[in-house]
Amino acid sequence: MEKYIYSVGVLDKAFTIFNLFNRQDPALTLDEITNRSGFPKSTVFRILRASEKNGFIRYDKKGGEVYRLGLRFLELGGVAYSTTSVRKQAAVYLDSLFAKVGATILVGIIREDQLFYIDKRESESILRIPSFIGVGHPPYYGAMGNVLFAFMKTSEQQRLLELFPPQTITRKTETDIRTILARSRQIRESGYFVERGESMEGVVGIAAPIRGHNDRVVAALGVFLPEFQAMETRVKEILRELQTASLAISREIGIPRY
Repeated sequence: MEKYIYSVGVLDKAFTIFNLFNRQDPALTLDEITNRSGFPKSTVFRILRASEKNGFIRYDKKGGEVYRLGLRFLELGGVAYSTTSVRKQAAVYLDSLFAKVGATILVGIIREDQLFYIDKRESESILRIPSFIGVGHPPYYGAMGNVLFAFMKTSEQQRLLELFPPQTITRKTETDIRTILARSRQIRESGYFVERGESMEGVVGIAAPIRGHNDRVVAALGVFLPEFQAMETRVKEILRELQTASLAISREIGIPRY
């Protein structure tokens, strides 16, 4: 228990130090950080060294032996901006995609190791597709979960598979871990996934990634329709429109325009 409290205390001190940097003071010496934070110099030095090792602080010896915020903050800031702006930036493209395909459209992200829907356009099909905003699902759930899962590091995939062991949802649900990992490799190569009845009986899901800062996958865009409407030609038409929309959203929130 004492170790946990100490760890939180160290984090609080680190956050205090990070917050000393601003537009007026982008670079600070060790003495300036010590004086402004009120922490012992030895404590400040250890926090700075650990932060430097992890990319959150940069030591600029040539610039006057000062410390600056590291590029890791820029990377995380880009990720945060991308994910928080997805819904706003995607809205017009969701409307356009919905008008073209006439099927249920969802946007999903991974938060706290689970898949969450953050926006949707729902069709009036006789087969209603459950899509509750804010309800968590396993990270590899359905077409969008598989897409998001596919672009994770292998170590992260293995961690999540241990945390959420695959379970049968429908008679078509894939539960073999080796097959799931092999499928992820195929999704990374193709850039999309078509799922037929694995998460919802009688429903076909088609999903593609949305990319943000540094070309990272930050969300997934999916189209869902009843299986009896999902003829091969129809799926190809939807996939073409879906990929066009996902690329347009990606360009709005982060990836370069070429």
